Amino acid sequence: MRVLFIWEVKEELRNYLLAHPLKSDSMEFVFLTKDELEAATIERPEDIQATVGWVVQRPFWDKIFQQLTHLQLIIHPAVGVDKAIPFVKSLHSNHKITLCNSFGHTYFTAQHAVGMLLTLCNRLLLHHNAMKAGKWRTGDKDGKSLPMKYRKTGLLGYGSINQRVHRFLEGFDTEIHVLKNTLTKEQQANPHFYAQHQLHDFLAEVDNLILAVPLTEKTNGMIGEKELELLGVSGILVNVARGEVVQEKPFYEALKTGKIFAAASDVWYDYRPEADEGGRKFPYTYPFHKLDNVLLSPHRGGSPLDDLERWGQTMEILSRFEKGEDLMNVVDWEKGY
Repeated sequence: MRVLFIWEVKEELRNYLLAHPLKSDSMEFVFLTKDELEAATIERPEDIQATVGWVVQRPFWDKIFQQLTHLQLIIHPAVGVDKAIPFVKSLHSNHKITLCNSFGHTYFTAQHAVGMLLTLCNRLLLHHNAMKAGKWRTGDKDGKSLPMKYRKTGLLGYGSINQRVHRFLEGFDTEIHVLKNTLTKEQQANPHFYAQHQLHDFLAEVDNLILAVPLTEKTNGMIGEKELELLGVSGILVNVARGEVVQEKPFYEALKTGKIFAAASDVWYDYRPEADEGGRKFPYTYPFHKLDNVLLSPHRGGSPLDDLERWGQTMEILSRFEKGEDLMNVVDWEKGY
């Protein structure tokens, strides 16, 4: 089985993959240089059965994938596949290709989400900026903390990221509420679990809201003016899903006018922003950076990107594929995840 890696893989990762216990002798890994990728120079492309790499459109991709006439599997080594699905669908007219994602970075993203939530609850940015300005111990009147044990936390989406967030937060004695796509019988009987049609009831109940849902037709813009009002003036929103899940203008206005207390986002709206006159790039239309109740994060939830153990699930998928076993994390194109 020949596997093509569609980015320039660093030597440390190459060595890790080549020495991995799940790599069989019959697996051949094809690593290309940057020049070979851009020139779409591949030896025996018709023998490539699987590719591994982030499925986002690049100028040389069409040249590469047109050569892979016997491609059967694409592994996207991340959770979000909203940009990958259209590309793989465009290839599917020639022959059947399976798209899988891997959850190697979910621990880090969950840690990032919890870190941002605690930063807002403890008003750390306010205290940091005050101390930089030489203001010492101004007291609760300028930055009262919000104890987690007195706040209810809502997890919107209950995939691999928010399930881990749930485990991280259990030690804080915060009451956890969950809204997910499909409820088990046990969850249906649990008052802390909500179905999709109960979104407004869910939002009215919680104080902290952590978004970790895939971007689909159903979730695009699902948090708007009404939903932010239901979260309320003491509400904190943390987004590690996709920027488009929260409508941009209502989000900005809710923060500016105090309809919600604060927010932190690691995901945004424009990933190719043009620089302003000062050379600054802001990935949004409205000036979130001028607000003092928002924590801005530049899509860093998946860091550290050089962690080698995150590739274990990719290797397991390749191993199962080679053996003809059922694959894990197969993307349902109709659902969008």
